[in-house]
Amino acid sequence: MKGKTYQNTLYLLVENKFGALERVIGTFTLRGYKIENLICSPNKDSDLYDIKITVNCTDYDLEKIVKILHNQIHVLEIKLMLNENDQDYSKIALAS
Repeated sequence: MKGKTYQNTLYLLVENKFGALERVIGTFTLRGYKIENLICSPNKDSDLYDIKITVNCTDYDLEKIVKILHNQIHVLEIKLMLNENDQDYSKIALAS
């Protein structure tokens, strides 16, 4: 299902575990999405990392990506930037 592509920014909270970043990046690259921007930094909690990913994709593709990321064991939280101008964020998923 193709549509207009938009620049989407996702903020992930992931566990600091071996291979976690590779799995997250693989979610995009294995499906042919080019990551425009990637920033990874330690969280206040030393066992967690914050990851910011910017990717161009359709709303449909973004929904698929979020569902896949939500099922990854090391991803604890996903936030999507809704509006580039006013920095409005929406929490999409919280893993149990």
